[in-house]
Amino acid sequence: MQGSYLAVKFLIMINRFLAYSLVAILGLLTTAGCKSYYHPKETENLSRPISPQIDTEGSVTADAVAATIEPYKAQLGEKMQEVLGALPQTLEKARPESRLGNWLADMMQKAAVDLFTDRDIAFSVQNYGGIRVGELAAGELEVGNLYELMPFDNELVAVELNGFVLQEFLDHMAGSGGWPVSKEVSYRIQDEKAVEVLIRGEPIQFNRNYVIAVPDYVANGGSDSKMLMDRKQYKSGQRIRDLLIEYARKDGGPFTAELDGRVKRN
Repeated sequence: MQGSYLAVKFLIMINRFLAYSLVAILGLLTTAGCKSYYHPKETENLSRPISPQIDTEGSVTADAVAATIEPYKAQLGEKMQEVLGALPQTLEKARPESRLGNWLADMMQKAAVDLFTDRDIAFSVQNYGGIRVGELAAGELEVGNLYELMPFDNELVAVELNGFVLQEFLDHMAGSGGWPVSKEVSYRIQDEKAVEVLIRGEPIQFNRNYVIAVPDYVANGGSDSKMLMDRKQYKSGQRIRDLLIEYARKDGGPFTAELDGRVKRN
């Protein structure tokens, strides 16, 4: 099953992280030099001993790392294999619009509305490159699938823009072929520009401000979104991936999405 495969991949990532972290810590301890150090008055040992498994050059051995992470393998495996619900059809990633992109952006919008209760969230956007799989295959949707979908710890933030900057941002999305957007916005791509823009069924108004929800990576200029930099931000403190898992768990499925023409191309 794909979930099992993902769980194994995740465990490998954790293994490597722990290995590098342990080596780095030991390296710091053995190259302290003449720096000053502060020592805690009391300590409590909450880790598993690995000191007997140090090689002749002072490095942590693979067996030591394996012994350290062994107690967590079952727990992590169970977490990654948790079934959130059923996918009756494959949700694919594509431009200018896709079922996967629509499902993801609409889920982000639900979370943003709940998190930013004092803000009127016009719509939500996910950068195309931030989706790291080509599809979510029909069948059971597991937690591990969403870790592979969004492996980065991007935070959901709200950004306040005037109509002119928002149009520039939409043009940027259109120029790269289209990004996933929630159902509250629609536009058509013409000559690499966003035209016929509608926000909640109304044409964009350049003399007003809009608040949109995006990953913090995009809000800080990532994916060439420099027009969003230094704009007013509202932080949620929540990772998008974690919100997807939370809302999918609450929903319980089945998870479906349709192509509704929110982004079109001539």
